[in-house]
Amino acid sequence: MAEKGDLSEVVFRIKRMMMAVEETTEFTDLSLMGRQLLDHIATNQSVRYPLSVVEIMGLHKLGSPATLHKRLGELIAAGLVKLDIDAKDNRRKFARLTPRAISIYNRISAALSSEMRRK
Repeated sequence: MAEKGDLSEVVFRIKRMMMAVEETTEFTDLSLMGRQLLDHIATNQSVRYPLSVVEIMGLHKLGSPATLHKRLGELIAAGLVKLDIDAKDNRRKFARLTPRAISIYNRISAALSSEMRRK
């Protein structure tokens, strides 16, 4: 067991909070790989730019292109991701979070912030 003040205790506390928050969200219906892909799309969109479908198919650490395509379809069907056509090249599509997905991530963020202030 980690001692109080140990950095590992902070990591474990955050992981416990994330698990508790995630169990109450609408993401629970997603497969693990679908959730990982959604998190990857969300993180990339918030830090840099939306990922293109071609870039998503190249995420080999998350699965084969066929599997990723299936998971992307899962996210679109769940109303969490939409595909936008590039204005400069209509053959290129970008995956973006829908307002529903952004709302869920905002609720997770608020719950985590509240929990961090509480302890």
